[in-house]
Amino acid sequence: MHTEKGSAPMAAGSGFEGAPRPRWRRFLAPAALVVATAVVTYAVTDAVNGYIYTQRMKRLGVAEKIVNTPNFGKLLDVLNLIEENYYQNPKDPEAHGRSGPPPLDTLMEGAVAGAVAALHDPYSMYFDASALKDFKTETSGRYAGIGVLVEQKEGYTIVLRPFPGTPAAETPYEGAPPGAPKGLQPGDRIVAVDGKNVVDQDVADVAAAIKGQPGTEVRITVLRATPDGDEKLDFVFRRATIEVPLVETKMLTGSIGYIGLSEFDEVAVDEFRQGLQKLRDQGAKAIVLDLRNNPGGLLDVASSIAGQLLPPGPLAYVVDRSGKTQVWETKGESGGLGLPMAVLVNGYTASAAEILAGAIQDYGAGTIIGERTFGKAVVQRTYTYDDNTGVKLTVAQWLTPKKRSFNKTGLTPDVEVKEPSDAIQGDLARDPQLQQAVRTLAAKLGEAAPAFPAPPASPKPSQ
Repeated sequence: MHTEKGSAPMAAGSGFEGAPRPRWRRFLAPAALVVATAVVTYAVTDAVNGYIYTQRMKRLGVAEKIVNTPNFGKLLDVLNLIEENYYQNPKDPEAHGRSGPPPLDTLMEGAVAGAVAALHDPYSMYFDASALKDFKTETSGRYAGIGVLVEQKEGYTIVLRPFPGTPAAETPYEGAPPGAPKGLQPGDRIVAVDGKNVVDQDVADVAAAIKGQPGTEVRITVLRATPDGDEKLDFVFRRATIEVPLVETKMLTGSIGYIGLSEFDEVAVDEFRQGLQKLRDQGAKAIVLDLRNNPGGLLDVASSIAGQLLPPGPLAYVVDRSGKTQVWETKGESGGLGLPMAVLVNGYTASAAEILAGAIQDYGAGTIIGERTFGKAVVQRTYTYDDNTGVKLTVAQWLTPKKRSFNKTGLTPDVEVKEPSDAIQGDLARDPQLQQAVRTLAAKLGEAAPAFPAPPASPKPSQ
C-alpha cells in the first residue's frame, strides 16, 4: 500500500493499518533525541570555548580579525602536529629522533620570520638576536674587520679603497720588498679569503668572511693588475675595531674640492661638516659630492647633512599606506652650501643617498652626474623586543621635494656618464664621471677646462 500524492499519509512505518512496529524503529526517536541533544550540547560547549578563546586572544593583544582568519587556526594546528608527531628537535637536526617535545619557542620564532618573509619585500626582515646586533653595528659606523670598502664587479669583489690608518691600508703583502706600497690598492680583486675561493661569491658573503673578532687574523689573496700582467699577492691582516671614516676630502684642482660620503651613519654629520670646512679653508670655490655606492642609512643623518647643503625646507615627503602625507624637513644650518656643486651617483646610490640627491636636483642646488640610481624610495621602521630580536618593516614611501616618485625607477642624472669596467673611482686619471664633474664645475666658475692626468699603461694580459 502506498500514499498517493495529495492524500492523507498513513501511520509511519505501517504496511497496513494496525500492523506491529519493527523493533529497530522503536528506538529511532529516542536515539535521534540523544544525538540532537549531543549536537546542541557540543555546539554550546564549542561556542563557549570559542568565546573564552577569543577573549583570551584579546587579552594577549591579538586582533579579532587575526583570530578569525582560517590560517591562524591552521598555524595553531600545525604547531600541535609538530609538537605531537615530529621526530627531531629543530635545534638538533643531526640527532636521530628526539626524547622530548621540540622547543616551541623555536617554532614560534620560525613562524614570526615566515610571516615577514611572506611579504616578499626585500627590505622587510626579521632579526634574531645576532642579526639585530649586526644591524645596529652597521649603522653605528663601527665594526670589527680590516677597514676596506669593496663592491662586486664581473664576478670579483673589487677593492674600492682601504680606509686610512686601518690594517687594510697599513699591512704589507707577504714577501714585499723594502719601499713597496703597503696595503690593498683600489682595483685589487679579492680571489680568496683564508684559502677559500670567493670568485663569483656574493660581495656581502665575502665581506662577512673578512670581518671577525678584533685581534684575530684573516688571510686574503688578491689579483693586482700591473704592466706585466696580473700579480697574485697574499696579505695576512690582523682584524681591529674599525671606526669607518665615512667622509673623504681632497682638492681636485686649485678651486674644486671633492667630498666623498660612503654611508649615512651616526658619525657622518660631524665628519661631513669638518670635511666641508677643510675644503673651504683650502680654497675650494666649488664642490664635488660623491654619493656613488652609498647605500643610504639613517634619515636623521641625511637630513642634517642636507641642512649643510640646502636652504631650510622640505627634504622629502613620506606617504603611508593610507595615503597620508607628511613632510620631512632639512635640518637647515644655513642658507645652503653657497658654492657650485656637482653630485656623482650610480646604480648603487640608494635610499637616503637618493633622497639627498633628489632634493639637490629639485632645488637646483647642484648638477647630478653619473648613472641612474638604485630606486629604493621606501621607508623602513625597526621594532625591537625585550629578547633582543627585531623586525624591520616597510611602512611608507618617499617622494622628492617636488613629489616625484623614484621607487624602483631611480633618479635620472642631469648628465649621464657611464662608468667603464676599468674605472677607479676617485682617481682623476681613471674616473670619467669625476672628470665630467670637474669639467661642469670649471665651466660654472668660468675656468678653462682642466687637463687630466694620463691613465697608467694598460696591463698586459695574464699568461
